[in-house]
Amino acid sequence: MDDTTKNFLKTLEELNGNKFDVYCPYSKKTVKANPLTFKQQKDLISTLTDGTLGVIQFQKIIDNIILENTGEELSVLDRVAAIVKIRCESIGKELTIDGVKVDITSVLDKIANIKFPKFSPIKHTQFTVNLYVPTLKEEIKIINSILDDLKKDSKDLGKSIVNVYTHEIVKFVDSILVGEDLLDFKTLSIKERINIVERLPLSTNKEIIKEIENVRKVETELLTVDVNGEEKSFDIDVSFFDS
Repeated sequence: MDDTTKNFLKTLEELNGNKFDVYCPYSKKTVKANPLTFKQQKDLISTLTDGTLGVIQFQKIIDNIILENTGEELSVLDRVAAIVKIRCESIGKELTIDGVKVDITSVLDKIANIKFPKFSPIKHTQFTVNLYVPTLKEEIKIINSILDDLKKDSKDLGKSIVNVYTHEIVKFVDSILVGEDLLDFKTLSIKERINIVERLPLSTNKEIIKEIENVRKVETELLTVDVNGEEKSFDIDVSFFDS
């Protein structure tokens, strides 16, 4: 690499040093972040045509962008706040919803007062399942396992969807208490966690999903904006970065 190229890359690194503040509501702290790079945007958009696999890959890329651009270990419940602010600072504050350009900084205004509900233990007659909110790095480990399974079962859509559902439960299980014995999920491999979750009673897994959905509702409420006097929600998907 010649000196001209080296100097230019150094200049680009300095440009990426123009950091901005991101408030992370779950971690309750403000961190510094870099804007999106063209490569990061390209990586996100490239997942568009990959179906279920692309959706999961998109999620992994989002997590990695937040980790890379903030240099912080954040929670999955900090993701919306972080990625919306990164998007606003990198692409712009306007998002087209139903053909109308909307200022999405109202989402950032709501973040300061957001309150996340706490998980309740899932109690069975013989055991108790304790839930927690994973970090982005922990979620990426689960996503890698999902991607491996999806690649193996790429032609079996039904099985792929079930695998994603199972991994979502696994992601939020912290431990299982059986009598006086505590089984810490973080000490187990992903396959071992899946093996245990698949053998839990159906009613228990339904309760776990209900708890997860209760927490996720907060994110849905955050991603709701006024569009010509009507409250409408938007998704953080490929189109969110294609502007």
